[in-house]
Amino acid sequence: MSKPLLLVVVLSAAVVLAEDVCPAQRSAPSRACVTDSDCAVVTQRLDCCGSQAMKGINRAGVARFEAEERACSKNGNQCKCEAAPTQLDEGTLNAKGEVLVACRAKVCTTFLARLTSQSVKALPACAKEACGPAPRMPNAECADGVSVSGPGPCVMLDGKCRWARLECP
Repeated sequence: MSKPLLLVVVLSAAVVLAEDVCPAQRSAPSRACVTDSDCAVVTQRLDCCGSQAMKGINRAGVARFEAEERACSKNGNQCKCEAAPTQLDEGTLNAKGEVLVACRAKVCTTFLARLTSQSVKALPACAKEACGPAPRMPNAECADGVSVSGPGPCVMLDGKCRWARLECP
């Protein structure tokens, strides 16, 4: 009677082990680039908790990366634990805002877009009520004499209405 119990434990351990080694089984996508148009953003699952990284890779490898990612992530959140903050290539954690990719030093690199008083105009506007109370922070004129930093308008960021935080260009 103890042998079937042992077998169940071994099978259970094998499932967890397979989840843990999945990232090692993926091929490393090329991140090499010459221009920004060579790059694309992909989302990689990092662990069984659902932690993710948004990575810049060469556009030619996107289909293969996504196929491997689907095969690796098909079991969903197996650990019943909280996911870690989303990581970007340039080191940002818990990215809130638009994630962009660029060719930096011949490597596709993801980064958080800096919102300026000019670039925020390209984002969809939201009703002020959708963002909640306005942030209480000062505005300052930027060195270019045109832009301002500080709280911006209520806009759509990451699929949600949020107050923009403007930075100087």
